[in-house]
Amino acid sequence: MADKTTFGTSLPPKNQRNDQAFFLALAAKGKDAWNAWRRDPANKDVRVTYAGIDFSEAPKDEIDFSWFEFGDNADFSRCRWRGAHELGAPVTFTRGRASFAGAAFGSGANFTGAAFGEWADFYGSSLRYFSRFTDAVFDRATKFTGAAFGELV
Repeated sequence: MADKTTFGTSLPPKNQRNDQAFFLALAAKGKDAWNAWRRDPANKDVRVTYAGIDFSEAPKDEIDFSWFEFGDNADFSRCRWRGAHELGAPVTFTRGRASFAGAAFGSGANFTGAAFGEWADFYGSSLRYFSRFTDAVFDRATKFTGAAFGELV
């Protein structure tokens, strides 16, 4: 039986800024593919949204957002992650874990109502002005060590 989950493979048209299937497919290719796309001047103002995505389900649970460059207004509102049990230090990416280590967010990152599960990781990430975590739920051991909030240097 074929997997019913399919991800888009083409760039969203200029008038369609919120193509989640495209963003999921690109993120599944990893940080290098994502950052190459983000650094293209044509994509500078494309708003990324994952609003309402359940990252605890396969194949989305395999996406590791560490070291991604998201740009302004990235939307992770109402997203869900399964979390992971600590397997030792340092904890590396585990399926279903919210992993944003070293990720760079522009202004206005939105995590409103997100549920991160255990061991969410924002280690060394940067979140510019107006990042929102209103009503977000963090289970034990969320890591913001070395994270920078506000203006970046």
